[in-house]
Order: sequence, then structure tokens, then C-alpha cells
Amino acid sequence: MKYCANCGKEIDDNADVCIGCGCSVKNINKNNRETVFCTHCGKEISANAAVCVNCGCAVSPAPVAQNGMSSDELVNELSKRVKINAIIWFCVAGLQIFLGITYNWILLIPGVLNLISAGMDLKLSKKVLTDQTGIIKEYEPIVGPVITAVYNLIIGGVIGVAGSVYYFVAIRQFVMNNRQAFEALEAESQPAFDKNNL
Repeated sequence: MKYCANCGKEIDDNADVCIGCGCSVKNINKNNRETVFCTHCGKEISANAAVCVNCGCAVSPAPVAQNGMSSDELVNELSKRVKINAIIWFCVAGLQIFLGITYNWILLIPGVLNLISAGMDLKLSKKVLTDQTGIIKEYEPIVGPVITAVYNLIIGGVIGVAGSVYYFVAIRQFVMNNRQAFEALEAESQPAFDKNNL
């Protein structure tokens, strides 16, 4: 949430100009230095400030992805990759369940687990578009994905490893390479500190 320093109206986080009063979000002050405003309370702050002295909130730098993607592009790309991962797991699970029914019942175990994973990934692909909290926490741990790869290799065969390979190469590595940008997005999506609640 961001507010215009001139009129106080709520504005889009990516806006350069307030649509309420037409003023620039970034202005040049009397000393020909860029004046910036706290995105939490709207008060003028130093362009180099790490914390707003009025409200105490951290001043978040604009997230910059490793490959120059904007915040929206970064989130959309992650959502797309997670959705592809869900499709891969649905296919793997379907094949494992089919082989479990027709060939060996033991394949039903990874098939059902992968079906659950696919559903969770599909849900997550939609969630990251509206809520960027917890992205690093979701993709940084390595134990869960390694266990998934191992039980798929041992019980489900080579077929089951396809989803794990895609996860490590296309999703986890993407998030870790753009860690700072995702951390900044998470900081922006946290609710602003309200001094009135003290």
C-alpha cells in the first residue's frame, strides 16, 4: 500500500504519478535533490534512508530481478513455472496410478502422493499472484524435494524423477537466483505498521 505525499490518496505501488492530484510520486526539492516519500505513511524521507523516521517502517528498495524482470513479470513467471510443475506431476501421477492398477499396486503410493503434490502446486501457482509472502520459505528448503525425488526413484521408477528435476532446475533455482527481489516483494506485501494501534 502506497500513499501520495501531496494529497494522501492511496496509489498503486508502481505508479509514478498520483491519479488523485497529478503530482509525481518522486519530486525534486528546492536543493535539486530527489525527494522521496515513505510508502507507508507518505512523509518525506531522505533518498538514502533505510528507515522512515516518522513511522519507523523499513524503506523497501524496488525489487530488481537478476534478469531485469519487473515485480509483476517475476511473479507471473514463478506462477507459470509452478503451474507447469503441477501439470508434470499430474501426468506422472496419472501414469503411476494407471501402472499401479494394471501392473503393480506399489506404484499407487507415489502416484497418490504426486497427485496431492500436483494439486498443491496448482493452488500455489494461483496464490503467488496475489500473495508473495513465504516464497523463499517455500522454496529454500531442500529436504522435502529430495525425499520426493528419492521415493519416486525407488518406488515409482525413473518416470517419477521428471517432476523433481523440473522443480530443482526451473523453480527452486529461479527463486534462489532472484532471492533479493522475492524478499523485497515479501516485505512489500507485509501489512504496514500502524502507529495508532499502539
